[in-house]
Amino acid sequence: MGGVDTVSEEGAATVKIRLQHHFKAEDVTFTGSASGATVTSIFFGDRVVWSNSDGIDVSVFASNSFMRGLLRGQSLRAGLDITVNGAMPGAGNFSVTIIGKKPLGRR
Repeated sequence: MGGVDTVSEEGAATVKIRLQHHFKAEDVTFTGSASGATVTSIFFGDRVVWSNSDGIDVSVFASNSFMRGLLRGQSLRAGLDITVNGAMPGAGNFSVTIIGKKPLGRR
């Protein structure tokens, strides 16, 4: 699951993903984001699961990087939002993909 925020100028970008079912996350990637885009925070509902006020370049989260499994074990109930905030160096896409699974049975 994922989303894209397309911005027309330098500044903040936000992707909100409303869950349709309970979700248990494994990983996150920003493939498709503009070069130089940064990630500042990831929220599961109102809980901060990752934050860096200076922002980390999206390239750090590439599929071949050392930052794999960042979200492993994070979970959230259906109807709540996963919110990913970032900053863009100019016009372009801030693309977020979160990989995970729908848990079987009760949580």
